[in-house]
Amino acid sequence: KCIGHLACKNGDLKAINGDIICSSFGSCLKSKAETSSLSCLGFKSCQQMSHAGILSNAHCDGGKSCAQSTFVAENIYCRGKQSCEKMKSLEISGVANGYGYQSLSGATMYAKTINAFGYRSIEQANIDTGNLQNTDITINAFGFDASKPGRTRAQRTTILCRDTTNCTLNCKGNGCNGLEISCLSGSNCNIQPYDCQINHIDGSYSEQEWVSCPVYIESQSVEQDQLLLNRFLSKTKSLKDETDDGAQEITEIINKIESQYDQLLIEVSDDDQDHKTKLIKYKEMELGIELSSWKEEEIEEDSVSTEIYPWEECDDTLECEGRLFNTSSPEALCIGYMSCVEAEFEYDGDILCYGYKSCMNASHIYTSGDRTTPSRDTGTPKGIVKCQSTKSCYGADTISAKETVSCLGKLSCSKVGLIESRLFTVKCHGSMSCMNVGLID
Repeated sequence: KCIGHLACKNGDLKAINGDIICSSFGSCLKSKAETSSLSCLGFKSCQQMSHAGILSNAHCDGGKSCAQSTFVAENIYCRGKQSCEKMKSLEISGVANGYGYQSLSGATMYAKTINAFGYRSIEQANIDTGNLQNTDITINAFGFDASKPGRTRAQRTTILCRDTTNCTLNCKGNGCNGLEISCLSGSNCNIQPYDCQINHIDGSYSEQEWVSCPVYIESQSVEQDQLLLNRFLSKTKSLKDETDDGAQEITEIINKIESQYDQLLIEVSDDDQDHKTKLIKYKEMELGIELSSWKEEEIEEDSVSTEIYPWEECDDTLECEGRLFNTSSPEALCIGYMSCVEAEFEYDGDILCYGYKSCMNASHIYTSGDRTTPSRDTGTPKGIVKCQSTKSCYGADTISAKETVSCLGKLSCSKVGLIESRLFTVKCHGSMSCMNVGLID
């Protein structure tokens, strides 16, 4: 157990048939480990870790706890915010679970099953089936904005399905928005809902299913295979280069400063020791400034901030569970996996349950619609309730809105005691939405 602050940093940790537990800030930072089970509970606790052998289970519960690491495991559970982001290499023979906010964002991974349940959980990730040929691969993009698109193609979430592999991509809500899946010759790709694939709704919206469809590229030749493969490898290489560029850049700056001052020192007479001393002092000062500036982007080892994330939205796994949202709450925006479950809303603005399984079993979802101050996310409130994702608002006691209640996700608003719109309408557009509802006004 590595319990203390930076306790086992840079360590060589072995518990081959046991458990390694890293429970504090940076407790196993940059360490080498060999174990059957790994638990990374603290903030940045296992960041940049290199693991030898095969883990049975890796639990990344702390914020950024396993970021930029290299793991081979049967299963991984990325529950913390940005817990497994930018993993250098992640090989999973079982299930990779992305529950937290940006939990697997920017990661390069091979996995038999990927559950992208969290908000922006696989944003800019690179998913390759290269080591899993002759295998059935399943990617479940269920989280709100799970593969949130970047401004360029290089910033897209990318799936490469290789020869002899059967790839199934299940899309719910806007989980596949901006995602690109490339299927090489000899592979078999299945995209759900099937409307996306059969009707070639590439990168657009299936009005039939109320689901965002991915960009689907099916190779027609060996030459096109090579093109798609080269593009994928180029994308993963550029992400690696971004990581290496920082260290290379600071090395070049240091070399340049040292070279400049060394030349100046050569030009100064040996008799003028005061001038030489000043030059050496100036060189050390300039090097210190550059190094401290660069280290600000690295882990802060001397202090632990309790206010790591400044946002107020309920954007992480089970965040805002059981919370009371009232007229003093700044906003009611639930976008994380199972965010706002069992919450109570006595609110005066818009209530937005966007996350996968968000607002489930809420005791009361009510908005008076009296708020006049605009929200930073949704503008001037109208007094609406929107249950956008799969099972959002499922099992709530009541849903009551001044204006529209929109149940857009699969099984959203089902098993609700009462749904009412006091002025406008209730829209049950999602598949099996509003099932087993006591009364709809």
